[in-house]
Amino acid sequence: MFTNRVRAFDAPMTLAEFQKPPARFGLAPFWFWNGDMNEQSVREQVRAMSAAGVSGFFIHPRQGLTLPYLSNEFFGRVRVAVEEAAAAGMEAWLYDEFPYPSGIAGGMLTANHPEMRARLLEHHSHSASSGEVVRWELPLGRAICALAVPMIDGAPDWANAVDIRDYLGVVLTRDELWIWPMGHIPYNEKRFMSDEGALVLDWTAPSSSGEWHLVVGLEREQRGFKYFDVWFDPLHPEAAPRFLELTHERYAHSVGEWFGTTIPGIFTDEIEPPHWSPHLERAIDFDWSRTLPALWDSSFPDADAIRLRLRETALSLFKQRWEQPIADWCQQHNLVWCAEKPTYRPSQMDLIEQPSTDAGHRRVDLGPEKLPLDLRANGRVAMAVAEQNGGCEVRCECFHSLGWGATLQDQKWSIDWLGATGVNRFTPHAFYFSSSGLRKFDAAPSFFEENPYWQHFHLLADYTARLGLALSRGREVAPVAVLYPTRRLWSRSKPDEERWVELMNALLEAHMGFHVVDAPTITRGVMQEDGFAIGRARYETLVVPPFDEGDVEIEAAIEAARRAHMRVIEGESITQTIASLKSDKRLYVRDEVGNELTQVWALYRETPRTETEAAQNIVFLANTSAETVQAQLTVICEAKHWGIWSLESGASAPCSYFSPNALVNQFQLELPPFASLLLIGQGAEQGTLPVATPKQTLLLDTSGEWSVTRDEPNALRLNRWKVAAGVADGAAELDDSQWKQIEAMPLFHRDKRVGLDVEPLPHSIGESVWYRRTIDSEIRPDEIELLIEDGAIGGQWSAYLNGELLPSSAFSPRALHGRDKIACSLAHLWREGSNTLAICVREGAPHRERGGLRVPLHLIGNFGVATSVNGERRLVEPAATSSLFDLDGAHLPHFAGTTRFSKRFAANSFESFDTLTLAHKFEDIVAVRLNGHELGVRAWSPYEWALPPLGESGEVEVEIAVTNTLLRFLEGRVWNAVTGEKRSV
Repeated sequence: MFTNRVRAFDAPMTLAEFQKPPARFGLAPFWFWNGDMNEQSVREQVRAMSAAGVSGFFIHPRQGLTLPYLSNEFFGRVRVAVEEAAAAGMEAWLYDEFPYPSGIAGGMLTANHPEMRARLLEHHSHSASSGEVVRWELPLGRAICALAVPMIDGAPDWANAVDIRDYLGVVLTRDELWIWPMGHIPYNEKRFMSDEGALVLDWTAPSSSGEWHLVVGLEREQRGFKYFDVWFDPLHPEAAPRFLELTHERYAHSVGEWFGTTIPGIFTDEIEPPHWSPHLERAIDFDWSRTLPALWDSSFPDADAIRLRLRETALSLFKQRWEQPIADWCQQHNLVWCAEKPTYRPSQMDLIEQPSTDAGHRRVDLGPEKLPLDLRANGRVAMAVAEQNGGCEVRCECFHSLGWGATLQDQKWSIDWLGATGVNRFTPHAFYFSSSGLRKFDAAPSFFEENPYWQHFHLLADYTARLGLALSRGREVAPVAVLYPTRRLWSRSKPDEERWVELMNALLEAHMGFHVVDAPTITRGVMQEDGFAIGRARYETLVVPPFDEGDVEIEAAIEAARRAHMRVIEGESITQTIASLKSDKRLYVRDEVGNELTQVWALYRETPRTETEAAQNIVFLANTSAETVQAQLTVICEAKHWGIWSLESGASAPCSYFSPNALVNQFQLELPPFASLLLIGQGAEQGTLPVATPKQTLLLDTSGEWSVTRDEPNALRLNRWKVAAGVADGAAELDDSQWKQIEAMPLFHRDKRVGLDVEPLPHSIGESVWYRRTIDSEIRPDEIELLIEDGAIGGQWSAYLNGELLPSSAFSPRALHGRDKIACSLAHLWREGSNTLAICVREGAPHRERGGLRVPLHLIGNFGVATSVNGERRLVEPAATSSLFDLDGAHLPHFAGTTRFSKRFAANSFESFDTLTLAHKFEDIVAVRLNGHELGVRAWSPYEWALPPLGESGEVEVEIAVTNTLLRFLEGRVWNAVTGEKRSV
């Protein structure tokens, strides 16, 4: 379907192209538009991304956006971003919603067309005895079904159910007294009113029968949906046309001249067929007044068949009324449709040119994810569909909610795992326009310029672009097609689901090249000289998991495969299946005794052989474990010239291998912890390679004290405060007993753990709320400032230090770990001993949840932070020495930035070594200098450096610069990457 756009990817990859890949292959994050989006900052942020090697971005309107969505001003700012991207040679992708899921046009679809609001199906049940008078209160809604079902031997007798809808009526359930003087009628001031209407069933069970089972199915408007309260029905015939009119057509009018060039495509997010809709009800010729209970009660006759019919119809209508119009519009406007959404079956992705997944939300401490049942999180399925439809691009919306402690190592590790499953386009979730105030908690973190590691982000950007290019070339060597058991999985049988997940992951761990294929997709394949062809994919064997007898789709697929002389394996256990597929294996990754290495993942691709060019073989390996692995790699192919192409540097080097025959290539490889490797095989003969000299590695002695300095100001995070409300301006002088201790967060917020609203300090709107924090200090720092983020305080506020007002004129913009901050010098008021910082907040916002001190404030400057016996922080002199990597010991518990540790060593301790490494297990970014000579930056494992000649010097000064994340600064925590444990600092 999409072959024309990807033909260029069939050509062998050149080294020059690999060293500087085109923009299409690099990182393209969700760029959260969550602030005022002023033009200067928009331009500066696009340029910052470009300078860091980021190839593109998705303009993602998000909560926090103050620029009115879909207004002329909004589209004007979009145009600014696209202009900057075009000038930088970047890609500017569009995102079709604000915020998400897609389809409601920022609430405008249902505001303009209330008839398109989504409706839900609720079911309620009740028991009644013979002759019992039933008065049963239910929510107000359309009663599609109300049945009284006689119980026979404890089971419902559905055939003799009685329709009792006529016994339903409406009552008002809450009485109220209104004080309501009416000027034109002076006689009464009180009114009796009622509200909260409900359905009530008033019915008496027949005395001639025993027990009764009452069931009611109600259709109600869906309310409480995030962001706009209501949701929409994508099965409404006019929903897609009106949505396109509100969003896509406006983008076309504003920036359409860049469609197909700087703007490659548009992203759709998380929209799915509804479980119920009036349009479903009308599309299926059932008497729902009697059949509806089949949707929730398995005792109903033919319940499985009725549910299957409902799901098939929902998917059919969804593709016809929602997906097809979107796909057609994108094709007509030369845009790639990229979509990540819940998917009922693989063939549902057929209309999507660039299928996307939602995975990669783990850090190294948890280990890699398994291939899941959920198709929207399964890169292996998405890659199969892409190639079956003639494409090759699979995107992943990755790194959602990894937390502010996520490192470049975490991101690279996750990219490696995703790449091994089939993903080759990576979209970090997310880069924030602003991370100030509450914005920093939007599925944190932001991976953008506020992070200390941003100066090194180009390392990840370059790595990812090269990997994306390599994993897009040719097609995956996947001779095995595994039939997707749609109906079995739709039945939601737990054993069937578990077996399916186990089968996929067993094949992946066995390094078996396989694709999941939907039954209708098999029937459009044709046998060619190089295998059973479906789009770009080529298969030799079909694996058939258990399926239901009479499943005509699967039976037709098996027949099509057999007609094409494919080998068909069905009815075997997973172990038997793996053994039967041995002849289909093209790649082995084994340990020294011949067992497949399950902690090393592999993806094998090959470009097509032509009359003038041999095939290029591309093998990607990723070690996701924390241990060094010795791997024996075997690749079955004709290539005779192999090289290791560095994803970090773009350089290539020949690779030794053993070839016992014309088609077998064997390699002995060492993969350090969390390391990856890209092997490229060409058809030409390889000459004799020099024998590699083993590295002589020095494990540096890091014990003892090191001198310590830092590149950025130190920080004290001010999270715990004492607070009081409803008092006079002299509240700063209240007795301690009148204060309540709380953490910095909105004075009214929602706790989703218990589903309750929380008000830490009950108070009236408009009352002044005082916050107080006492900080002991052994010094008077020459540099000390109060740092306040935009949005950190909700309402009008004033700040005081030691009783003195800090005037607003004393605050000025301060860029530290992001924009949108102000700071005020405190040096003239700071004193040795006890210091009291006070904040008075007068809530002026109409919404209570916006008020108060919403996030921690910070003191920044030239000081150290120590912990007193009572656990309170105090300011001390900056530490001159500490143990290596020990920020707590260096009096830097909340520091974010680069810390430099230095120490002198005897020069003879480096003799006879050519490589330097560190024993410490860490994930932060490390740079090493010897006598001022830069050895390089390591953003991930292996942390090794080539040692230069050291000359005649008697001593060597070693400097180790460590750049961390914002976790300490923003959250006052550290995360142990080895144990997965967190602790407060």
